Amino acid sequence: MPVSANPTNGSTVSTHQPVPRGKLRPIQLVAIIFLTVSGGPYGLEPLFSYVGDHGAMMLLLITPILWDVPTILTVLELNSMMPVTGGYYQWVKHALGIRWAFYEGWWTWLYTFIDLAIYPVLFVGYAGFFFPEINEYRVSVCLAVIWLSALLNILGIVPVGKTSLVLGIGVLIPFLALFIVLLTRHTAPLSIPAPSLHGLGFSPVAMGLYTVMWNFIGWDNATTYAGEVASPVRSYLLSVTMAFLLIVGVYLLAALAVHQSGIDPAVLNEGGFPVLGVMAGGRWLGILLAAGGMASTVGLYSAVLLSVSRVPQVMASDKLLPEKLCALHPRFRTPYLSIITSSCIVSLLILWTFSDLVIMDIMLYGAGLSLEFITLLVLRIREPLRHRPFTIPLNNKGLLLMILLPLSVYVIALSGAIYAQGRTVIPVFVALGMLVSAEIAWRFIRWKKRGLTMIKIILFLLLSFAVTSPATAAPRFRALVLYENGGHHIRYSQAAMIWLDRLATDSNFTIDYITTPAGINDSSLSACQLFIQLDYPPYGWPPAAVSAFQQYIEKGKGGWIGFHHATLLGEFDGYPIWQWFSDFMGGIRWKSYIPDFATARVEVEDKGHPCMKGLPPAFTIEKEEWYTYDKSPRPNVHVIASVDEATYTPSSPVKMGEHPVIWTNDHVAARNIYIFMGHSPDLFRNTAYTTLFRNAIFWAAEPHPTF
Repeated sequence: MPVSANPTNGSTVSTHQPVPRGKLRPIQLVAIIFLTVSGGPYGLEPLFSYVGDHGAMMLLLITPILWDVPTILTVLELNSMMPVTGGYYQWVKHALGIRWAFYEGWWTWLYTFIDLAIYPVLFVGYAGFFFPEINEYRVSVCLAVIWLSALLNILGIVPVGKTSLVLGIGVLIPFLALFIVLLTRHTAPLSIPAPSLHGLGFSPVAMGLYTVMWNFIGWDNATTYAGEVASPVRSYLLSVTMAFLLIVGVYLLAALAVHQSGIDPAVLNEGGFPVLGVMAGGRWLGILLAAGGMASTVGLYSAVLLSVSRVPQVMASDKLLPEKLCALHPRFRTPYLSIITSSCIVSLLILWTFSDLVIMDIMLYGAGLSLEFITLLVLRIREPLRHRPFTIPLNNKGLLLMILLPLSVYVIALSGAIYAQGRTVIPVFVALGMLVSAEIAWRFIRWKKRGLTMIKIILFLLLSFAVTSPATAAPRFRALVLYENGGHHIRYSQAAMIWLDRLATDSNFTIDYITTPAGINDSSLSACQLFIQLDYPPYGWPPAAVSAFQQYIEKGKGGWIGFHHATLLGEFDGYPIWQWFSDFMGGIRWKSYIPDFATARVEVEDKGHPCMKGLPPAFTIEKEEWYTYDKSPRPNVHVIASVDEATYTPSSPVKMGEHPVIWTNDHVAARNIYIFMGHSPDLFRNTAYTTLFRNAIFWAAEPHPTF
């Protein structure tokens, strides 16, 4: 039976009135809350690489109890007292005053901008399953997601609710299909991993906790539009409960699917749930999960934008932000200027890397959430007799103990994130600067008439900060990439550059591309810590390039990775064999290849080599040429992996018996690795291959690599 809140004392009375037009229904609210907080298991993939299946199950069971339940109970009690537009901002203003309310609104506004910037980037990642070249248009695609979501929000809360309902179903169906496939197509009985953190150190547990916690934040965001929800007290109690059970259930279902499949955690982390789908049911299931990932990120973005756009509106009504942000669209009655302002800022924040964004995200969110906990205690002490349609069944001491649980989780997770990341100084200080900016902005506001002029200046500075700060981060290293800009390897090179650019953005290193060895000299090589010979043959190099490269390798001035064509050693196109390079590659000479291509299994020999981290003992490479040489390089190099010629499909007479395909030369000073596979652009759909490529980059470029 619907209930409505008494505007004076928060009491509820029964009503049989139909849901008013333009108001959210409970089922739509469930979908919006689900997408605001979770969006499905997408984003949980790193958890399994941190703590494994058993640790993941433990954290997925205890984190909701320690982190979510106290937060949800706090939100439900405060929202039952004041189910109004502005949510947490209005609660803090009522309990702590306008100044702390401004802090709450400012911090949460900034945190949500950061949170929003993550989802378009993740959308591009899942869309890459269908279109590997999409990363080349990453910024354009991100902007399209941002502004289409802005348009949807301007149309009104009901269209957002209906869209969220459809997208929520689109997120759940792929995981139900995955679980059913794993139960019906695989002979192994259902196995539930025993929850355990045994044998895990602080850093992986803290990072795993941080990952789960990040996938469970945002319950308070769903209250900012309470004034636009039908029967808000009853609707929120029902919808939050249903959303919580749904989120926990789908996370546990995903964890069971990961455990049942036996997928390597590193492979899952690299390729995401679509790779698990391909492994479990074939490409159709991978497509379904990738589409679900795209639906998840779009739904998350639209739902979170809905919440953040209402905060500037109510702050502006209190004269804390420019009054124009209160302006409602003449037709749709939505705060369209607030939505447009928010979208402009997010459009700039996508320039930050994913890891930087999530560190800033959790720091700002924790600060705002702390004020909500304090508000709960203050109102319990100051207004103990005020009617609360929902009341947490604890006294004040019990509330204090309850609040300490999520705050402890926050401290542990944040410290683990800072400890585990290799480069966190900049995002940490940026987040601290954003926290301090609330006090600076407040002081300007108190400058009477000058205040709102100065607040506009601060907004401009924040926009500038969003653009300039990522550029201030010193890159980890510089790579020089030589590739063939033509011929039958051009499609591989193009796919490789798209993948490399995305990795460089995410991992903070820079790349210079050249298409001719004429660009290789002492100066260009001294400026880089890694040289990648991407499908470029070792002949036709000018003498200056030959000399500079040999010195670079022999004196260990940097690292080197060679692919495929780098062992085309012999007399080609009128050029003699480069004998030094032949010796560098183990004293070999190119002999033949499989012109019609063959699929084969690569067997890892040195499983402990850093470049093999996260790779299975054997992996399949499809449609490769499989060069043969006049002899095996094994006597002169360290072989890391070989191809099993017996697995050639179709079978081929072009064989050499003992057939290494990945090796390193330990007789030179430079870290170096040769990887034969490098002909087809489809290699960048192969998670084992991209994991190998990624590992090789950081191993060769850095003395103490962070994978």
